[in-house]
Amino acid sequence: MRIAFSNGADPVILRARRKQLVKKISIVIAEDNPVVRQGIRGLLESQADFRVIGESDNGFEALHLVEELVPNILVTDIEMPGMSGIEVLRFMQRLQPRSRAVVLSMHDNEAYVLGAQRNGALAYLTKSSASQHLIPAVRSAIEGKVYLYPQFADASILGTPAKSKTSSRESLGQFDEREEKVLWMMRDGFPSDLICARRGLKPDEMQTLVTAMIAKAGVGTEDQLVRLAQMTVV
Repeated sequence: MRIAFSNGADPVILRARRKQLVKKISIVIAEDNPVVRQGIRGLLESQADFRVIGESDNGFEALHLVEELVPNILVTDIEMPGMSGIEVLRFMQRLQPRSRAVVLSMHDNEAYVLGAQRNGALAYLTKSSASQHLIPAVRSAIEGKVYLYPQFADASILGTPAKSKTSSRESLGQFDEREEKVLWMMRDGFPSDLICARRGLKPDEMQTLVTAMIAKAGVGTEDQLVRLAQMTVV
């Protein structure tokens, strides 16, 4: 039995109404490891004003969810099946620019941070720091502010985006048209057999082409070549 108050206000009803008035921050999670994804969701939903509206274990589905659900925030990994997180960010800027991105990755080197920033991410942090930094990173992104895992916060990467972008373009500027098309497909996560089929290459021709591009770009490995391409917005 509820007690009637002289002013007509029932505290139970008032609390319920206040909860309804709290504006929820809608979030989509893109992470291929189900255990990690569940942990991210639990952490986010510990906040009364956070609401997870979608989950994905691959890049293609993540992009579809962002386009369909229009979340305030996408929390995404970088390495996922189908499409990399970097590529998801790139397409998201074109398809749903109102959504903001927080990258949560196992990689802690500046090449990945730069690649994420070049493609629209406002926040970047390592998975090992999520328990401490994910919540403030999401809140910063909502406000349009940059949030980096602390070990990057004092680095020069925030102050030198133009230089890094120019350097990347200069490194890739000497590629011919065929090499560029192959590289962009590599950057976008296409497997080698599909690249060969699309570009009319035999596997050994593909390998020769990649080796030549590595030498031209002045990097040491195929992975470094792809990361260089990810840091270049086209």
